[in-house]
Order: sequence, then C-alpha cells, then structure tokens
Amino acid sequence: MWGLLVVGVLFALYGVFSLKTHRIFNLSYSFQNQPWTNEYIHKQGFLNLVFGLLLVFDFFLDLALGKLVGLIFLIGIAVPMIGWQIYLIRTYKRKL
Repeated sequence: MWGLLVVGVLFALYGVFSLKTHRIFNLSYSFQNQPWTNEYIHKQGFLNLVFGLLLVFDFFLDLALGKLVGLIFLIGIAVPMIGWQIYLIRTYKRKL
C-alpha cells in the first residue's frame, strides 16, 4: 500500500522534471533530434504527472474507503493510462 504513495510521488516528480527540463531518460535514439521531440516529451511528462497524482490519490482512497474501492479505482485509471501511452507511442512512431 505504501508502494502506491512512493511510486505515485516518483512518477509525479519525473513528470515535473520532464516538463521543466524537456528531457526524458532513455529516449530512443530514433526519437532524438526530431522536430517534434519537445512536443512528445511534453505529452509524456504530462502523462507521468497525471498518472503519479492519480496513484497518490488512490493511496488516500485506499486509506479512506478500503482496499477494494482502491483496487477498482486503480484498475479504472490503469486502462486509460495504458491506452494513452499506446496512443502516444503509435502517433509518434508514425512520424518517423
């Protein structure tokens, strides 16, 4: 349960780092030095920030309403976040 809080805070901090510095660790070489790289980094950083904040919210939801409600919420946010990640990767791979 505490892992949700830690991972959520780390995801949110990484999202803020990506938005502020326009950098992502382990960015594929084919994605570097493209005209749309900053746009991709901004969208990926925003995704990380949103997902991190939702994980932190899920931690407090677990504490307040119980593990079952937290699990349902976690599954509910995981599906759109994974879909958004797949959409981002497919969109920018087409631009290569």
